[in-house]
Amino acid sequence: MRLELMPYAKRFMQYDESDDNFWFQLRLTFQWDEGKYKEMMEIVQGMLGEYQNEDVFPKPGIYFFTSTVDFIVGIISNPLFSVNPPLGFTQEGYKEFLNSRKAELMNLKDNFLGGEL
Repeated sequence: MRLELMPYAKRFMQYDESDDNFWFQLRLTFQWDEGKYKEMMEIVQGMLGEYQNEDVFPKPGIYFFTSTVDFIVGIISNPLFSVNPPLGFTQEGYKEFLNSRKAELMNLKDNFLGGEL
């Protein structure tokens, strides 16, 4: 039995396959892009909402939570990532900002894997 993908799941799959997704650009540029991060989170949250009452979840979404989140956290945890903070941030402020984003991602991952979402 093949299930039709819901709209956000389709959008996530297109996003995942593009060279413009947040984690690809993060790896490529080694710079945080808040706009791309928010776009990623909006798509992921939308997909979670679509499948909230379903017994299935798209494989690319599962891969996101089991691998991509750790990949993102690993990159921004590298001490070299926060050496040159963007304009408007002190080095400490940037580290705090990145730590808040790491916590947000890990909390989302833990809630997904724990079945709370």
